[in-house]
Amino acid sequence: MESSRPFRVGRYKRRAMTRSTEREPRQPEPPVDAGPRANFKVRCGTQAAAFVATVLLAVVHTWPMAARWRTHLAGGAHEDPWMNVWHLDWVRSAVLAGKSPFFADGLHWPLGAELYWHTLSPAKSLWGLVLVPWVGAAAAYNLVIFSTFILTGMTSFWLFADVLRRQGARHTEAALAAFVGASIFNFSRYHLCHAVAHMNLASLEGLPLYLFFFFRTLETGRRRDLVGAALSAGYVALCDFYYVYYLALLSVSWVALRVWRTGPLVSRDLLKHEEVRRSLWIGALAAVACLPAVLPLLMHLRPAALPLHHGDSDYPADPILLVMPDGLSLWQSVLPSAIARPLSKLQNGILNEPEGGLFLGAGAVFLSVVAIRARLADVGVWWRIAACFAVLSLGTHLHVGGIHLLPAQLALVPLVAFAFLSKSLAAKPYARDVRVAVVLVTLIAVALPITAWDAPATFTVPLPYLFFKHVVPLFGRGGMPVRFLLLSQVALAALASLGAFHLLRRRAAAGRPIFALALGLALWVNAETKSVALPMAVVPRLPPIFDVMRDEPGAVAVFTDHVLGQWEQLHHRRPVSIARQSRLPVREKSFVDAPLHRALVDLEGGEGAWSLDEQRVMRAALHDGNYRYFVGHRAALELAAGRRGQAADVLGARRHALLTALGAEQVHADTDRTVYRFR
Repeated sequence: MESSRPFRVGRYKRRAMTRSTEREPRQPEPPVDAGPRANFKVRCGTQAAAFVATVLLAVVHTWPMAARWRTHLAGGAHEDPWMNVWHLDWVRSAVLAGKSPFFADGLHWPLGAELYWHTLSPAKSLWGLVLVPWVGAAAAYNLVIFSTFILTGMTSFWLFADVLRRQGARHTEAALAAFVGASIFNFSRYHLCHAVAHMNLASLEGLPLYLFFFFRTLETGRRRDLVGAALSAGYVALCDFYYVYYLALLSVSWVALRVWRTGPLVSRDLLKHEEVRRSLWIGALAAVACLPAVLPLLMHLRPAALPLHHGDSDYPADPILLVMPDGLSLWQSVLPSAIARPLSKLQNGILNEPEGGLFLGAGAVFLSVVAIRARLADVGVWWRIAACFAVLSLGTHLHVGGIHLLPAQLALVPLVAFAFLSKSLAAKPYARDVRVAVVLVTLIAVALPITAWDAPATFTVPLPYLFFKHVVPLFGRGGMPVRFLLLSQVALAALASLGAFHLLRRRAAAGRPIFALALGLALWVNAETKSVALPMAVVPRLPPIFDVMRDEPGAVAVFTDHVLGQWEQLHHRRPVSIARQSRLPVREKSFVDAPLHRALVDLEGGEGAWSLDEQRVMRAALHDGNYRYFVGHRAALELAAGRRGQAADVLGARRHALLTALGAEQVHADTDRTVYRFR
């Protein structure tokens, strides 16, 4: 029998229900029945907000580029930016003339320079067609560098938002968390440091775009996503060839780890796995899309081009540099000198300045740990990929604090760890005796010097990259282990997006606003990776002698000694002797080894160093190339003096070769360059 007495809620329960009702967060998403038009407006508004925020952050991180982009050159203290400015003009000229941009007949004159194994970056250099006539080559280069931050920010935002979509995230939570992850990847130390000098390596936007379509293809198998993945891979190949290797390694690692969770990789049923079949389709179409970038390399595979600036394993990452800011970081500039000085010495000992962007940031690591502890889907795959490529980035041998020859005593560390941590050993009756023996040996090793051949005994720790570079084709041509940290950075940013989403979801479930937390996380990760002011060099105004070179009748060539001479070609439009190449083709080696090049560029010899026969050879080379002018640069003299390691009068040596051996006369001199004319 039902009672007619109404149900009464207790006073405390009623008060608690009222408070919980008041704390329910507002739903920023449109209601389910709002229709596709309302959803479209919300998504367009989200994309616009992400774009505006990315532009503003790019201005902050690259300042003062936004204020000086017409008059200065980003990273102009290095050689590569001047080379990249030449790329923009050369590719434009070659395309308009219907010539191949991979052979520059006006460099290494009269031989010509091959640019097949060179970082020409056609996908970026082609922008010279549009930008150079409008703003000039130097300003066009600044715009291309700045655009890499805009494009990378948006493509990584799309990638991480899609990753969070598969986690069931609401639209607002996914957008805010994805922007945090996009900031970690886009404004990473890797990107900011390479933007100082390397146009090809700063072009990261294709990597997250490929992964966006790659994951969607694995999920749905739709043709449009498959085509998007293939075209993205082709775009990456035209930015930097080795980045295609990175995408292939990341894709294989992802699929292998996913399959491994359900069974062994070596199995008859492997091809029956849906993701394996779809990934094979992606690889096949991506290989076709990469043919325009790969075919020129394969056609000039033999004889192998000679490495000029680095070999295959010169630059390893140091574990200390993963947790400490680099020399271009704002935070090293505010560190006490007692810390900053040895840190800078450590970095400069094994890395050049652009390669030093290894600092991961505490914010990214913290959010990644949050994601791992939350045990969200695919977190295990992401952190294993991050760890795998971080280990590969350490190079062929372990470097700790710049030291790779470790004391022999450290070899006992694994033995001690096994003796005290092994569960199988602990079950043995003689475990105590083994531990006592290990302790005694360790104490003796620490107390007494361990020597071999009357010298302190040392050893090196070989790492996986030592074998990796010989297994993967073409990585011995110049693959650099330190750059594998880029793949760890992608995985770390994905983990951070998942971690930020987990924190935002918990805060929303508690009825608290999430925008303040998202803003705080975004500011945290951006502040950690902030650089000092971007180095900007004034684009010089060339003296009138370059107008004389340009207007002189006849086929006149210019001999020069620095990549600045290659940039000056954009003004006088004459063939030059210089060619700044990543790798030197074998056919051009005899040109750079010729006596004329050694005397004027390598600055070998001095008074009385050149015999009469060598002088005749140098004069014949000038005549055959119709070299009428020589332009020497102060930057080349400084490099030569640094190579020789002594305070040699390199200027006097070259001046003697020009005036005495070659019969030249000086026609211009200023603080940056000296111009001679051959009679």
